[in-house]
Amino acid sequence: MFCSQRTDDEKMSNEKSCVSCKFLYVRDNGYSNYTVEGTDVFCAKDRNPNLSAEEPYDWKKEDDNWPLTNSSKCELYSYSIESPASFDVEGEITVTDQISDPEAIDAICAHSGLSR
Repeated sequence: MFCSQRTDDEKMSNEKSCVSCKFLYVRDNGYSNYTVEGTDVFCAKDRNPNLSAEEPYDWKKEDDNWPLTNSSKCELYSYSIESPASFDVEGEITVTDQISDPEAIDAICAHSGLSR
């Protein structure tokens, strides 16, 4: 596949959206995995000035109907089928459990304080 070609997954997403970027991740917050109070969305590169923000209950990632991400694609955007990675309160899910890209792993670990 040539670099300029896109997969079907990429074609489905909004062209200005950062929702499929390898640096986007979500993390539950609360007292434990059983008492999750909400989920926050982050950009590991801090390029989206709208984030961090609480994930809306009606966010449709495939069409990106959320104003905080649907027009926030930056120059560091890099498509990932694994995005956004999702992490629990207690840290039972590690970064490498969900992500295989070394650059994304390094950025998310550095930004979030999560272990590999």
